[in-house]
Amino acid sequence: MNRDGFISRWSRLKAATAAETGRPPQAPRAASDPLPDPATLDFESDFTLFLGIGVDASARYQALSKLFHSPQFNVMDGLDVYIDDYTKPDPVSEELLKDLGHVRELLADDAAPAAESTAPAAPAAAAEQSHE
Repeated sequence: MNRDGFISRWSRLKAATAAETGRPPQAPRAASDPLPDPATLDFESDFTLFLGIGVDASARYQALSKLFHSPQFNVMDGLDVYIDDYTKPDPVSEELLKDLGHVRELLADDAAPAAESTAPAAPAAAAEQSHE
């Protein structure tokens, strides 16, 4: 792909969009343009000043940090399903232990006939012959 063609097309489309909306493309911010102190910002403040071209990265970081630490961004929405601490052991209830004991007995009963049917018949036959 021709890189110059892409950049020219992008620039042309950006200028056309700006002409349609009536807003000029964003120009670099002059160093003399004052920015408010990020510590004085609140949720209702205009943060777009800090997102412009030519804004110092540390000032942008401070402003966005102030924005995202506002209470409006710390509301639980009910979709946070992985917020529990799964490193804590969950004690097993007495009722569940009784059910597990019952299942163990059932499995042991089912396993005993299967074990008898798979046992070799030769030693049992040999034992019967020795008693005769």
